[in-house]
Amino acid sequence: MPSQKSKMKVTTLKAAPLLQVDWDDAATPDPMEWKEIARDAVDGLTMVRTVGYLAYQDRKMVVLMQSVTDDGGCGGEWAIPRGCITKIRRLR
Repeated sequence: MPSQKSKMKVTTLKAAPLLQVDWDDAATPDPMEWKEIARDAVDGLTMVRTVGYLAYQDRKMVVLMQSVTDDGGCGGEWAIPRGCITKIRRLR
């Protein structure tokens, strides 16, 4: 996988690395529910694991595509901010 500082745009997804990206997503179980801030402050993040083909990356984000067709089409784009990423694992 190229370094985080280099820009990368994959032109053929068949050759793209398959990655597993763990990242923290800002979330809350129920935004309308009253909570005690001190006790419930840790509920603000949800760990997410996204698997997909690396389509693009630069110093700000990693973009994965979850589906690739045999004729070069793709879909299921996920743009994940680098500041939220906790781990990247290459699967293929």
